[in-house]
Amino acid sequence: MSERLRFGSVAGAVLAIGFLAYLSPGEARGARRQQPPSRSEVVFIGANHNLSFLHPGFSPAHLRALLSKMAPAALCLEVPPDWPQSLGIPSYPQEQYAAMTWAKQAGVPMYGVNWTTPNVQALPPIERMTELEPAETGDRFERFRSSHRATILWTADRAFGEVAEDLESFQRTQVGTPIDEYPDEGIAAERDDRIAQNIQAAASKHPGRRIVVVFGGGHYLPLKKRLEARGNIRFVPSLQYFPLESERIQAEWQSDDALVLLGTNLDDWRIIASPQSRNHQRTKELLDRLTRERPNAIVTRYYKARWRMLLGDVEAARPELKRIADEGTATVLPYLADARWSWPPLRAYEQRARFYLAVSYDLAGDRQEAVSHYRTLLTMPEDQLVVPALIGGRRVDLRPYIESLLRTPFRGGIFEAYRAFLAMGR
Repeated sequence: MSERLRFGSVAGAVLAIGFLAYLSPGEARGARRQQPPSRSEVVFIGANHNLSFLHPGFSPAHLRALLSKMAPAALCLEVPPDWPQSLGIPSYPQEQYAAMTWAKQAGVPMYGVNWTTPNVQALPPIERMTELEPAETGDRFERFRSSHRATILWTADRAFGEVAEDLESFQRTQVGTPIDEYPDEGIAAERDDRIAQNIQAAASKHPGRRIVVVFGGGHYLPLKKRLEARGNIRFVPSLQYFPLESERIQAEWQSDDALVLLGTNLDDWRIIASPQSRNHQRTKELLDRLTRERPNAIVTRYYKARWRMLLGDVEAARPELKRIADEGTATVLPYLADARWSWPPLRAYEQRARFYLAVSYDLAGDRQEAVSHYRTLLTMPEDQLVVPALIGGRRVDLRPYIESLLRTPFRGGIFEAYRAFLAMGR
């Protein structure tokens, strides 16, 4: 700020104080009431819901670094206002994991501001797997195979950083998108109306302060138009906070990030048929870091075993998987498992270890042992086998999926990706 501007600001403040002092007490209160309220600043961080765990420049640490640089008074998130915290922190939309963990550590209040149509707000329906056979002779399988190839190419481009869709590039893209490319009618318009109202309500609790909204990028311009029309909000993009300093990014790393990111590279349902669609140099770096930070933890041992399976050494992975499965503990993360980093989306790592122990026997041709462990999984309580699948707000019953493995062995490849696809009620 120049000396002239600084002097002008100070002089203006002195004149205002002097003016109020000259008035009677009643007149001074009236003058204060007539002053327009200070505008809240709403900063929008857009995200691609499928991107932040894939692109190396759109990691949880990057998003937290951006939030720490913004230093908001409050955070508005794409979860419903009545989100039941007992379910755990959502990991889809994926950016919510990073935003919520940052806010909890920073002590910043969070507000769920999403809105969905009333039929979605009801208890999510339970999806059950349709019949698997005959899989490879039907038109549905062929349609899946074709679309899955396109998905794999899309995800591989991002996992290897081949496209400019890091956190900063994505913000730049959304700002430059013309408003007429956004749907602003019907249910989409009604939803943005409600979201804007929820953001306004949250901002009113922090007048004149900075509020950060973390949301799907497609809502940027519709929300900007609605909130700026209210007059007491200044809506700004996040570009002014870039570039992010590497030291800040490193400081915002949390050890559980390795678990979620390793799951993306090892347990994502999409890569059963195509592990080459992930950058496994990054996988190894994450695994080494996790080993340094938590050398004897069950989660570390689990991912080491899954790494061995990825490299084709199933025999070496099996003893560790069996030890984990038989320990009788339940290592449950405070995050909702999502099929993009946990397939099947079981909450406990010991349960996941038993599943892949059964798979290891199937791959070795030992059906008796494989079936024994699949049956053990089926004895778990129903609330552990009917799990939230945040894709489309549904719940998935994993029992038909596991039962299908009793009839048809796990064999890997596109067939298993298709089986997972059917299990999610697709």
